[in-house]
Amino acid sequence: MSTPRLALVPVLLPLLAAFAAGPHPAHSRAPDDLAELESAFYRASQLDDAARRTAALEALVATGNPEASAALVGEFARAFRELSEAREEAARLRSDLERRAVILANLESAAERNPGLKDKIPDLRKQLGELEETLRKRVERVQRYQPWCRELTGGLERLLAGLSPLKRGKVEKRLGDDAEENPTFAVRIGSLELLGRLGSQGTAARIGKLLEAWSDEKLKAEKKIPKLMGEVRKMERRMQEEQERLGGGMGRDTVYLYDKAKREAAGLRRKSHELQQLIEAAVRAGGGALSREDPEARAKTLPPLARSVRKHKDRTRLHLLSMVAAAGREAVGGWLRELLLVEREPLARAELIDALASMRDPELVEPLLERFLADENAHVRSRSVAALAILRDVRAVPALIDRLEADEGRLRTDIGKALASLSGRDFHGNVVLWRQWWSEVGEGFVVPEAPEERTPLEEAQESQGVTFFGITTESQKVLFVLDVSGSMNFTNAPRGGTTERPDDPDVFPKGSELSRLEVAKRDLVRALGGLRDGGVFNLVLYASDVWSWEDELVEMETDTRVEVVEFIDRLDAVGGTNIYGAMERALEVAGVEDSAGGTWSKPDIDTIYLLTDGRATVGLTTNADQILSFVRERNRTAGIVIHTIGLSEAHDAYLLRRLAEDNGGVYVGR
Repeated sequence: MSTPRLALVPVLLPLLAAFAAGPHPAHSRAPDDLAELESAFYRASQLDDAARRTAALEALVATGNPEASAALVGEFARAFRELSEAREEAARLRSDLERRAVILANLESAAERNPGLKDKIPDLRKQLGELEETLRKRVERVQRYQPWCRELTGGLERLLAGLSPLKRGKVEKRLGDDAEENPTFAVRIGSLELLGRLGSQGTAARIGKLLEAWSDEKLKAEKKIPKLMGEVRKMERRMQEEQERLGGGMGRDTVYLYDKAKREAAGLRRKSHELQQLIEAAVRAGGGALSREDPEARAKTLPPLARSVRKHKDRTRLHLLSMVAAAGREAVGGWLRELLLVEREPLARAELIDALASMRDPELVEPLLERFLADENAHVRSRSVAALAILRDVRAVPALIDRLEADEGRLRTDIGKALASLSGRDFHGNVVLWRQWWSEVGEGFVVPEAPEERTPLEEAQESQGVTFFGITTESQKVLFVLDVSGSMNFTNAPRGGTTERPDDPDVFPKGSELSRLEVAKRDLVRALGGLRDGGVFNLVLYASDVWSWEDELVEMETDTRVEVVEFIDRLDAVGGTNIYGAMERALEVAGVEDSAGGTWSKPDIDTIYLLTDGRATVGLTTNADQILSFVRERNRTAGIVIHTIGLSEAHDAYLLRRLAEDNGGVYVGR
């Protein structure tokens, strides 16, 4: 980036001349010439000048030398990493920007009642402007690297097209080897991405083998974590007790021993996260390679993959199914439909329905209506409802009205949303009104275009039942996960720019203001009032440690209401913020099987509310992406809807938004 552009002109002129002269036969360049072109290509790739980068790329491709592929693959890996990081950072910044805009609006409103807050508004506006500028730069990076990655792919494709099958096979083998064992993680991911874009016959099968190996390796790593977590949990309890005793303080020895206890388990969690990234890249790449195969080659690839799917009983099976589904309807739609009709395992049926619905496969409608909408498994019924909303077939409307009368709990919310989407009407859960409307319009009714998406919060608020911070569900199987860390003692009133430190008196409630904990307690009591007698629930509390109100799920009844309200009233706040531990415990209490499971978990809970006012500071990992990856994979076998609520300007909006989006829930920032 620091190289003066004029200094590159003497180097680039011969490259442009070589490009103008047209392609050269393979190996027409001497090794020294190739090294010179590779060096020029490297220098040009660092520039912001797109024309010069393109010229250097084309000059290298024009050599027709298979050895030139190494430089292109290396640059693609670098560019793809830059693109991925810029996209991820932009997503974080957008969440932060939206959150701070809400904080500014709240502060401006509060300043009308309390003029003393007006002094803080300019600083917040300045912060908002700085965030917008940082986001603009990240978007510019995406706009630079996205077309560059496409150009590199096209260049490699043209280079490979000019090679003999033997030489092309060697290049693809090198890509596969890099994906499997290159010491640089970015090169492994980049090589997988290229295999999906460029791979020929046999590539999908090889990626499938890699996927199996990584899935097995991930499961082995995760099986070691629970044993190591015993010592970690002991230290988290010690931390919590010490913080309660010292009013939030903690000794250095405790911190040292805690870090030591969790080191090995945290390393395994990081390894698991990296393997999950490889698995997800392999799913995309394998699907892409499979879609590129001609029908005759694909007919040879699918049977071994089918045998692998049948062989595995853990998550590897789900990953392989996802890989095949990524090939698209034209390539594998018929194969997936046949598999769905004979599949016995509920979770696999649900995954296959999701895959075929995402392909907009019209042939899925009939089996959904005839079999799966009335499946014995509630998760399969839920995915069938969602699929029918996507496929938009008029036959679904009366069938969904029938199911609205037959089903209960959270599934009624799902059916109501689907009916509203398909009909353009919304009678919520009123079966009588739905039947009356259908009797009037049924004959000749045409399903309208899919409506503009409403926010998940708008949809949730129209349901009936349990409501927590504006998020409503008809579920009667609910788990509340409540942050009781020290900062929950801080004021819930907008302040703007507070330090979020307990030694700052400005963070505590003044006058009639309520603390975040008091606000959470009040709304939690109201939410429990929406749980009918016979409903099941529990509370998971977390600070540095994690614990639950009762060891097992509790059935709501009159005496229970009194007991839980008294318990909530006694809650106080001290300690750190262990979001990873909270979600791990919540999924355990909900009845979700361990991470090795590849079959339906039969959870006892179908809805979780997570509330926090801060960012993860304690736990096996405080990394947002690792927490997201862990919950997403663990919850895959259970299908629990996870809603998230963030209090204060300090909470991690990116983590809470993604956690809700990944798990079918709603995020609210207050």
